[in-house]
Amino acid sequence: MDEEERKRRLQAADYSLFHSGDARAAYALLKPLLAEKNPEAGFLYSMFSFGNEETEMEFEARGLRLLKESADAGYPPAIFALSEWYVVDGEDRGLASTLLKKSVELAYPPAKLVYGLCLFHGEWPLQKDEYKGLNLIREAVAENAENAKEALEEIEALFLERGHGVEGKNDLRKGHDGGDETTRPDDTVPKMRENPSWLLQWPSMDATTKIIF
Repeated sequence: MDEEERKRRLQAADYSLFHSGDARAAYALLKPLLAEKNPEAGFLYSMFSFGNEETEMEFEARGLRLLKESADAGYPPAIFALSEWYVVDGEDRGLASTLLKKSVELAYPPAKLVYGLCLFHGEWPLQKDEYKGLNLIREAVAENAENAKEALEEIEALFLERGHGVEGKNDLRKGHDGGDETTRPDDTVPKMRENPSWLLQWPSMDATTKIIF
């Protein structure tokens, strides 16, 4: 099978699954690609199941196996999804952190958003760095990551409410008195919601990887 045919099948399977709701058609398109161990095909097939053909536990096991295979092949969406899997499951948060960072290094936009929010808020698994976090969030916006625009607008609104610009490095690095401090006093750092849940910016496992027909 040539590359053009692979691309056609993957696009058609994606459309069949997420727009037409026709999982049988999607599977028929993916089947020869799955035989080739195509990482994108494996990633798509990890997302759905035919309820009368496997139990939920079997679906979970197959989905995780396919995600691991696709991630091992270097497919960024699978690496990112596998990171989420380990966070939600709580099985290995250290590995989840490593996989999240790897998906950012591979320039996957949704990963940039999550990693940027972690940096901005100083939440697991990162220390606070508003400037780097904001830059990643802006990159995610430019690359049309879902929820990125809303996250950036919320951050910018909070800065503006407190009289701080967010146009560049100097705006985030200056202290409250306009000096050169690398961080602001605590009372001048814009706060997001009291308990911001950056995990909500991650596509829901229930919505994206557990579709049972």
